Amino acid sequence: MPSLKWLVDWQNIAALGVVLLAVLYVARQAWLKLARRAAPGCGSCGSCAAAEKPQETQVIGVETLLSSVRK
Repeated sequence: MPSLKWLVDWQNIAALGVVLLAVLYVARQAWLKLARRAAPGCGSCGSCAAAEKPQETQVIGVETLLSSVRK
């Protein structure tokens, strides 16, 4: 039977804990991403108001910005 003496060392236990937390975090993030994608949300059918394309944002030219600063 292999010795478990290395497991008793507190640094190894702490490292295993950090690795376990990281694995749980990655698994949770993956689950949330998959759950969000699979769930039908508002706008998926195209019949509600949220499915409409948002209005384009107005782009202000550099010349306009510089002219207001120079005044």
